[in-house]
Amino acid sequence: MNSSLSLLYVGIDRTDQSAIMEVLTRSEITADSVSEPDAEAALSFLADAEKLPDCIVSAYHLPGIDGIEFSQRRTSQGMGSAIPLVLFVKNSSESIAASALNAGVSGYIQRDHPNAVDRLADRIRDGIAPSRSREHAGTEPAFESCRAELNWERERIGEIRRVLSHDLRSPLNVAKGYTQYI
Repeated sequence: MNSSLSLLYVGIDRTDQSAIMEVLTRSEITADSVSEPDAEAALSFLADAEKLPDCIVSAYHLPGIDGIEFSQRRTSQGMGSAIPLVLFVKNSSESIAASALNAGVSGYIQRDHPNAVDRLADRIRDGIAPSRSREHAGTEPAFESCRAELNWERERIGEIRRVLSHDLRSPLNVAKGYTQYI
């Protein structure tokens, strides 16, 4: 396969960056990356970039504004709104997941989940496919572009389903327990 892509890391620590690059390399994907410490620096980078990155990986907890606000600001300012943004969250919650996915974040990966880095690398690979198919729309049939977009949306809906089913399971079990004693 051996494809190449460019990544923008926002608030992602060096250890996680190295792990992500290692997983991508094992998948025969080479990546160039730029790392920005916070949302303001990332917005400045996007505003000044000659070539936008293929994918943005952002932490949720950023100095100043959170990852969701960062995504909304880049969209409202017209800076790479078509670029997939994957939120890599260390302390996740149901409300963060719902807010992120409702705000148009392409992917939501829980850092404390087993195989989180592998899942993140999969999301990066999946996320760049639709954007690259839009770049080369003139060279491929229209239905192939639609198919890639549909697959990407299915993945996104699957992620929403996984997050919500996991976060709702405990409260539902507690509610069922209470009904048994009434």
